[in-house]
Amino acid sequence: MKRKLTLAEERIRGLVSPVAWDDNGKVVAACIVTGRGQGYFVDPNEKLNLLNYLKKDVVVTGLVSKKNGRCHVLIRTVVHIDSPEGD
Repeated sequence: MKRKLTLAEERIRGLVSPVAWDDNGKVVAACIVTGRGQGYFVDPNEKLNLLNYLKKDVVVTGLVSKKNGRCHVLIRTVVHIDSPEGD
């Protein structure tokens, strides 16, 4: 039985954190962690590469999906912000 995949565009504010590394220790994947601790995983092959924003606060808009209990975001826009405010 296939699971239903739902998509909704959302605005997410949070810190870009590394979640995967290659054999040389280079970060290859990131997620956005909100002020409430919710993580939104990002496909490392996306054109808007969040790796440029590691350990920085951002606001992104994009399509959010939930699969196997994890939230994923397909980013449409990303903006660096100076100070954390929560999500």
